[in-house]
Amino acid sequence: MSYETMEDGALTVLRLLSNYSTTNSSTGDYRVLNQGVRRAVIFEPGSILNREHHAYPRVIATNWEILISLHINWGGSPVEAGNRIRTDRQEIIDHFDKYPTLNGVTGCVSSFVVGSRQPEMWGGENNTWWRQEIIMQVNEHASITIAE
Repeated sequence: MSYETMEDGALTVLRLLSNYSTTNSSTGDYRVLNQGVRRAVIFEPGSILNREHHAYPRVIATNWEILISLHINWGGSPVEAGNRIRTDRQEIIDHFDKYPTLNGVTGCVSSFVVGSRQPEMWGGENNTWWRQEIIMQVNEHASITIAE
């Protein structure tokens, strides 16, 4: 198990929404912002919040933080962009609430959107975006074999 497994699972769950596909969502690839899309999500590496070793039944519990960077094309007025980011953010939160184990990803005990950072203006090569980082925490359990 790994962070990458959890992040890939979260991206797969996001793409179950009709608004997201390979053309406007990625793990770390900002080129999706240059595809003429109105919205995009880019998963960015988060931190390891903590790890614990359970002697029996030989399990390592890891709490990961996944950063879900929501980008809304600024086009139009600030009010319009603000309404779109609120709507899309809520849609993402509600959607992930339905998949607490990221749709059955091996090792995922639970996942939950726990918060976000303030929206900010973000400039790309050809567009201006309103960006908000949504924070998801994932609890993973992995069985291990002791080598000593």
